Amino acid sequence: MPSRSGLLLNLCYSIVPLIGFVLVEAIYGLEAGVIVAVILSLLEVAWVYWRERRWEPFAIWSAVLIVGMGALSWYTSNDVILLLKPAIFEGIFALILLFSSLMGKPFIMVVARKQFGSEDMFNDFQKEYFYGVNWRLGILFLLHTITIIYSAFYLSNEMYLLNVGAGFYIFFAVFFVGEFIYSRWRMKKQMEYMSRQAAFLEHQRNIIEQMKYSPREGEQKL
Repeated sequence: MPSRSGLLLNLCYSIVPLIGFVLVEAIYGLEAGVIVAVILSLLEVAWVYWRERRWEPFAIWSAVLIVGMGALSWYTSNDVILLLKPAIFEGIFALILLFSSLMGKPFIMVVARKQFGSEDMFNDFQKEYFYGVNWRLGILFLLHTITIIYSAFYLSNEMYLLNVGAGFYIFFAVFFVGEFIYSRWRMKKQMEYMSRQAAFLEHQRNIIEQMKYSPREGEQKL
């Protein structure tokens, strides 16, 4: 699983074959567009390997989808099939995130355990917050998947590219701004709760100390 920045970058790369497909299809037809999309997807795999000296699973699966769905688009003479490729990718992410939340094993925490070796480094508040992020991120991918399907069927190619390109990053920008504001609010509430708990414990400690060192009733009479 790539990092958050790596994931966003890989998603950006995966859009390039679709851009080539839309531009070439508009001028030379569906077959030429599919060929260009396949070539660009294979070049993406090669370029990522040259840059990172490893086979990137994300790029490979992206190329496999481009080849398979491109062939199906060519066979059926329907360009919408290939345009649905990002919806499949993001739909899979949405299902993984939402299903892992339902199972009580948030995908984000599973990734954190693999990255850091253990999730014990996170306190209960952080685990609860990451559990919520896992739900919200899954819903975000699901919503954008729905917009991709809608734009592929009912909007122009220009609006489709705007949605899968800039629209995706706008979705994420709004999400991260919202998460930043929400996390600060949650942290403030948590600090206030901990402060009240500390004050209560200190009050209890003072009462115990007073009872411990105050003279007993019998001793006062003597």
